[in-house]
Amino acid sequence: LSEDKNPHYYKMIKDTILRNPQFKSTKFVETHKLKLSKEEYYDLLAKAKVVLSTAEHENFGIGIIEGMTLGCIPITPDALSYYDYVPESNRYATVEEAVELLIKALDNHSHIISGGYYVKKYDYSIDAMLDAMGYPSDYV
Repeated sequence: LSEDKNPHYYKMIKDTILRNPQFKSTKFVETHKLKLSKEEYYDLLAKAKVVLSTAEHENFGIGIIEGMTLGCIPITPDALSYYDYVPESNRYATVEEAVELLIKALDNHSHIISGGYYVKKYDYSIDAMLDAMGYPSDYV
């Protein structure tokens, strides 16, 4: 994790969640530390429940888009490019809010795991991005 990804925030969030007895068996995976093929990476994301960003500098956030496409609940800063495609209810302003959102997501037993749930639900913003990039929304 580079410094602009706020690894100290990630560690604080992870440590806080794992101290909660209800979530002590929760697995946090730092995908950048693994030597995964794209297929292995996507398989891992497809099994995940949440995709988390602690970045303070992000031009697009492809990892979040990939996770959302595969059904992960996105939890991101309430800033950056995330305004364009992550629902406000899934964005946080403080580490404490990130922990609250993560607990809510992990505790949500009705998590919809069908691939692309969030992208389909919020596709208005994906369409807007494609239009801004000069591609028709039916391009992909």
